[in-house]
This record gives sequence, structure tokens and C-alpha cells, in this order.
Amino acid sequence: MSEAEATKSVVTNGLEPADLKSADSVAKYWLYSAILWFPIFATFGIIMAIKFIVPTFLVDSAFDTFGRIRPAHVNGLLFGFLSSGLIGAMYYVAPRLSHVSLYKPILGKISAVLWNVGALAGVLLIMNGDTQAREYAEFPWIIDVMIMITLIIIGITIIGTIIKRKERKIYVSLWFFAAIFLWFPIVYFIGNVMWRPPTGALFGLSDAIVNWFYGHNVLGLWFTPFGLALWYYFIPKLSKRALYSVTLSLISFFALAFFYTGVGGHHLLQSSIPEWLKTIAVATSGLMMISVLTFATNIGMTLRGAWHSVWSNVPLRFIVFGFINYILVSIQGTFQAFRDMNLYLHYSQWPVMHSHLALYGSFAITIMGMMYFLVPRLSGKKLWSKKLMDVSWWLTLLGFIIFMAGMMLAGLVANASWFTHQTIVQALPTLTPYFIVRAIGGGIVVASAFIFAIDIILTIISKPLSSLEKTETIGGVRKE
Repeated sequence: MSEAEATKSVVTNGLEPADLKSADSVAKYWLYSAILWFPIFATFGIIMAIKFIVPTFLVDSAFDTFGRIRPAHVNGLLFGFLSSGLIGAMYYVAPRLSHVSLYKPILGKISAVLWNVGALAGVLLIMNGDTQAREYAEFPWIIDVMIMITLIIIGITIIGTIIKRKERKIYVSLWFFAAIFLWFPIVYFIGNVMWRPPTGALFGLSDAIVNWFYGHNVLGLWFTPFGLALWYYFIPKLSKRALYSVTLSLISFFALAFFYTGVGGHHLLQSSIPEWLKTIAVATSGLMMISVLTFATNIGMTLRGAWHSVWSNVPLRFIVFGFINYILVSIQGTFQAFRDMNLYLHYSQWPVMHSHLALYGSFAITIMGMMYFLVPRLSGKKLWSKKLMDVSWWLTLLGFIIFMAGMMLAGLVANASWFTHQTIVQALPTLTPYFIVRAIGGGIVVASAFIFAIDIILTIISKPLSSLEKTETIGGVRKE
């Protein structure tokens, strides 16, 4: 390939490299910060897992209190790693699908700084005992304000980019990106009860209803639309296949928009919330399968005849595994929302397993694949080690299977205990073997997170590729 051809090959969707430079610099702000969040707050998770077995572990340290470590772990990964990784990938994708440079890129960089400073400050405040003590809404009010401001800034850059697009048709990923920043600021404001700064909470059942409206819509109207948008982009791109059906993609979008909002009440089926609210939660949980099945069909048909590429392309392997886990957790979520199954499965390690299948199995693993694909391209450097990438894949898979099995078995054993009328004192000792399995799997997951982070960081700080090396490199990894 000549130098002229090499230059021509980097023109993307009618955009010259200069048009993409500002967007890619913003994407790097987000993606590079995500790398640091992952191993650190995954380590918080393994500390908790050990405390299930040895409650006195690290008792005379800053990590002595489970009630502080757990929300720090959750918020560090949700708002630090997962959100930063997904937003960074969005900044890479949106200009390429819009055929236009990013709108107000300086706002994108400001938003990255505000978000990371706010999330870090929020975690430190939680570790200091300053918390609103509500599921997924533990950040103090001042941090909520910072996050709201950041959401509005990101919305301006993304929706502004989509509005000024040169491509007449709106690809489905852009539908999701625009919708996220119309939906989620409202969800965040209501869910964190931001009009009551002293407490960030309502009273009694009213607060429980609002809290689970927010708690489930963090998944459904924040992480899920990000995931769908990015799977719709990266799976066809990396498999070199056209998306099977635009119609199915729009059905999946509108089914998500119409049905997800009310599902949070299925976490309160055993409480005294109004029966009509329970019915809405169960019904909409079932109707969500319209979105899930149309999406699964669309991606499955897109990959028809190209499944061999999933095994040969490690970043795509991560991304497709995340997609498969999303389908599994969605089916699981629908069935465990039904009243009888919910009665049996709730209030044990089973819902904890379910949430990890979603947040780690679906989105964290997808982000790992996207970053293995994106970082070499954004940095203009060869991936530091393909072997480390392979090791991180196998450790991720092994740790994931062991980790999930431990929680699933602990949940089922505990649920069986409740239904035979055992007390907590009687049931807990029977769970110790499964907590040990959970800790072993979690330790392997943390090891994979560190190997992933080391490989990506060494890639970023390595020497840039020469022009000749760039033409010899495929997917950010030199041919071997």
C-alpha cells in the first residue's frame, strides 16, 4: 500500500482525519480514565467477597466497614469504569455515523473532567460515611449536582452532533445516544430526589418506589441503550457484515422506550406497594422481551455466516460475549419478575448474581473488547501484547463462570432455606462453601482486570507506530 493509499484508507464515512481528531481526543479523555477505575474498584469487590468468609478481614483499616466498601465498589464501577467506557466509545462512534465533526469538542473534555472528579469525590465521601444510603443513589447531593451538569453538557455535544449531521438517515445507534440524554437526566433527578438536598430521599414506601424506579432505570435507560447502540455499531463493523434489519433495530428501540420505565417495581412485589403498580411492573417486564428478542434476532442474523470471525478476533469475542450475556440476563430478568418466581428467588444472592451478569457480564466485558479495539486506533500505537489480551480473555471467561456459579448456588441454597422456614442463623453457615467459590472467581476476575489495564496502559505509553508499521498492523495488533 502506498502512502497516498494509506492516507486515503483512514478517511471514514466521508470524514477526513482532521474532522475526527477532535472527537477522538474527547474519546481518549473518557476511555483512558475508565482504565484506572476498573482494577481499583474491582479490588473493592474482592475485599467484600473475602469479608463474606472472614468478616474480620482488614478490620483495622479503611476497609473495615462492609456498608462503606459495598457502595464505593458499586458507584466506582458504575459511574467510573462502566459509564466512562461507554461514553468514550459513544464519542468515537457518533461523529462517524453522523458524517460530521463533533459539536463543541471542548465541552466533551470538560465533561470528562467534571464526571471523573465528581465520581471520585463521591466515592471518597461514601468511604468517609457521607452517603444518602439509597441503592445506586448513595452519592451526596453536591455530587448529584455535578453529575446532572455533566449529563447536560454531554447531551449538548451529542445531540448537537446528531442535529448537524450530513448523513440524511439516522442509524439506530444515534437514536439510542440521543434518547439517553433526553431520558437519563430526568431519571437521575427524580431518582435521587434532588429537590430535597438535606436527605435526597422521600418517606416510607414512596421512597422505595422512587428508589427502584431509579435503580432499575440506571440499567434500563442508561447502560442498556448504551450497550445496544454500541453492539449495533461494533458487531457489524468488526465482523464486516451489514446490519441485518433496520426495521428490527427500530422495534427494539421503541419497545425499550415504551416498556422499560415501569419494571423497577418487580423488586417490591413482596412489599405493600399498590397492586396496580406491581401489575405494571410484571407486565412491562414481560413486554421487554419484544425489545430483547428483536435485538437478539437482528444481531444473530447479522453474524450469520461470520461466526468464525468471533473466534479469530479477540476484541469482537469480548463484545459478542457481552451481547450473549445481555440476552441471558434479559430473559432471566423477565422470568424472575413473575410473581411466583420472584417470591422464591428474591432476597438472596440470586439478585446479586443477576445484577453482576448485567453489569459485569454484559457491559464491562463489552467495554474491554471495545477498548482493545479502540485504544490502538486512538493512540496510533500497536497493542502492547496480544498474548496479554489472550490471557485477559481466558481469565475473564474462567473468573466469570466461577464467580457467577458461586453466587447462583448461594442464592438457590438460601432460597431453599427460607422456604423450609430456616432462620438466617441456620442458613448462613450452609452458604460458606459457595462464598468461597464466589471469592475465588472474583479473584480471577480482578486478575483479568489488572492484566487488561496493564496491557492498555503499556499500549498508551509505548512508541507511536511508523507509517510503514501502520500499514502492516491489523486491528491494532501487528501480524505475527
